[in-house]
Amino acid sequence: MTDISDNLLPCPFCGNRPTISHTGLAKVNTSNLPSHLQPAEYSTEWIVKCRHCGISRGKEKSYYVFTKNGELKTLNKENGKKRAIELWNTRANVETKFEQSSDGITFSTIATQ
Repeated sequence: MTDISDNLLPCPFCGNRPTISHTGLAKVNTSNLPSHLQPAEYSTEWIVKCRHCGISRGKEKSYYVFTKNGELKTLNKENGKKRAIELWNTRANVETKFEQSSDGITFSTIATQ
């Protein structure tokens, strides 16, 4: 499943539009989960990826259980899809410095706060 309607920022490397997708629902082994996720029946991993250059960020999990009404309920307080989008949209403040030398133009990047 791919959804490009989310508020995803362009790729920070090439400027093209990314996509968000998930791995599909998979059965969960609850023995290693924290108690608040113990009722989980299924999980999926969300990932945001640039369609042009292939860079990705994400792999955030969501855990689900089916309700008595047959609806899929997310058990995570922070939904994996939402978290994957937040991680993709996070940008470091970077200052780029260009210098001319006899060897040509060089540049360096410095993370700022």
